[in-house]
Amino acid sequence: MIRFENSNRDTAHPLSAACESAYLPDMNGSFAVSGAHFRRVRGRWHYPEHEHRQFELNYLVSGRQRIETATAAMSQAPGDLLLITPGEAHASRNEGLGEMAYWCLHFDVDDPGLRQLLCLAGTTVLRAGSPVCNAVAPVIERLIACTRDGLLDGPGARLSTMALLCELLAALASGLQAHGAGSSTPPPAHLQAVGRLARWIEAQVAAPHSEEPIETLIRRTGYSAAHGQALFSRVYGVAPRQYRSRIKLQRACELLRDSRYAIAAVGEALGYTDAAHFSRQFKRWCGVSPLQYRRSQGL
Repeated sequence: MIRFENSNRDTAHPLSAACESAYLPDMNGSFAVSGAHFRRVRGRWHYPEHEHRQFELNYLVSGRQRIETATAAMSQAPGDLLLITPGEAHASRNEGLGEMAYWCLHFDVDDPGLRQLLCLAGTTVLRAGSPVCNAVAPVIERLIACTRDGLLDGPGARLSTMALLCELLAALASGLQAHGAGSSTPPPAHLQAVGRLARWIEAQVAAPHSEEPIETLIRRTGYSAAHGQALFSRVYGVAPRQYRSRIKLQRACELLRDSRYAIAAVGEALGYTDAAHFSRQFKRWCGVSPLQYRRSQGL
């Protein structure tokens, strides 16, 4: 918002002498990035079916890639951008006999508006030349250059890379809006309420002994349990309980990667008084036991 001050106002306050004041809006948000990489593969390459709790962007540089989900099979050509939403099981392979090259990024964001755009777009291939690809391709090409040239050492380089990632998310949001993915975006008040609910869930995972039922948290936002759950699922792509389970799994994996913590201590930090109960729950989440997960991390 830009505000113009009246120069005839009382000059007692230092700001009152200003004839123009311009402010950026207050902002508070975060994003997490993992597994960003460039890869060139030969014919017959494939990656088995898997899923993850983050969004994925996959930009095809050369060749052709085939992606299969539980409900669809998609083909990706050079310049196409693949968006995969959290929890979507998928497998991919080189569709040709020659080499294929791609750039991949896994990320998560806490901004409800951007999550809304991403979830409404769903798992899809956005074609080269579309508004989304036109917006993000130049930024991705710069990120690919940084990745391949190894120009990521030192705090200055890392901050520059973070700036590029912010630019990528901004371009992605603008492109999706132009593409029409946000045509039915809920009012800002609804998005703010959903964002508060997500933060409360995250805070209670961090302090599990104060955990309250999801319905109680939803009612605190001013919505009924049914309306609040439907709105949360629309923005975040998962129900509030599933979101809480994902946050717990993320926290469990973080603690299990620290060999200083016994498995029972990890379970206790997440609110489980019985180590066996925690192990069973972790296996339902992850498909392997906590001990097997630790071993897979080389611990």
